[in-house]
Amino acid sequence: MLIYPNPIIESTTVIIPTANNIINIKCIDVLGREEKINSKITRETDKTIITIERNNLPVGIYILNIKTNTNTYAEKLIITN
Repeated sequence: MLIYPNPIIESTTVIIPTANNIINIKCIDVLGREEKINSKITRETDKTIITIERNNLPVGIYILNIKTNTNTYAEKLIITN
């Protein structure tokens, strides 16, 4: 999984190296609370692209969990001003 830019200010792009179905996307803060995020998913022949908007997420460090029909991905997401 590739996330850019990271740290993010307004939005970020996540690339998953296969064209799998996305089952769920979760953004977890450092206290373990799930934060609401808006995302747009685009599937291409060899990858899945997810655009995530920051919206009202406060500055901080989060864990982005993405579950597909074949894998689970987790990556640190940093929100800055």
